[in-house]
Amino acid sequence: MEIWKDIKRYEGLYQISDLGRIKTLDKKVRNKIRGKWGYSIRKEKVMKIKITKRKGAEGYHEITLRKNGKPTSFMVHRLVGLNFIPNPDNKEEVNHKFGIRGDNRASQLEWMTKKENMKHAFDRGSWSNMDNPVKGVLCKWAKLTDEKVIKIRDEYELGKISTRKLAEKYNISHSIMWGVVTRKRWAHVK
Repeated sequence: MEIWKDIKRYEGLYQISDLGRIKTLDKKVRNKIRGKWGYSIRKEKVMKIKITKRKGAEGYHEITLRKNGKPTSFMVHRLVGLNFIPNPDNKEEVNHKFGIRGDNRASQLEWMTKKENMKHAFDRGSWSNMDNPVKGVLCKWAKLTDEKVIKIRDEYELGKISTRKLAEKYNISHSIMWGVVTRKRWAHVK
């Protein structure tokens, strides 16, 4: 049996179920009916959930809620956690127990610290193992290649271009670029 609760801070507007579904509630809306202004009732409706394609969050379910005309986006698993899962230790992240990002049932979620959540991801193989990390082009977030790293280091060592200019040229952050030229990042490339 599906259990519905008002979403905290959105009481009377939206509800969420323990299965991870979200619905709008009946709402009185002002509109023009046959040329005259009046009111009608917009019936409750289960909302369509968006699957995010944002880098690093691919596959998570996301929903946009509105209050006083202001839209706010939320990850569905986090809303389920906030509304259905006790958090006596005040942990900050909601984890999918079995790593299935689309399974937002309360029974499949748990609260974790950031450190616990990262360890869980490493143990599951979602991220590289901390003892044997994925390096260079094998990392799914890599913007550089081994050849580009060699070229960057050569350019920097000639002393004609700053790390800031190199970062702009290769479309990466300055901190990443600094790590590349100091060999703290991409250290496996000689």
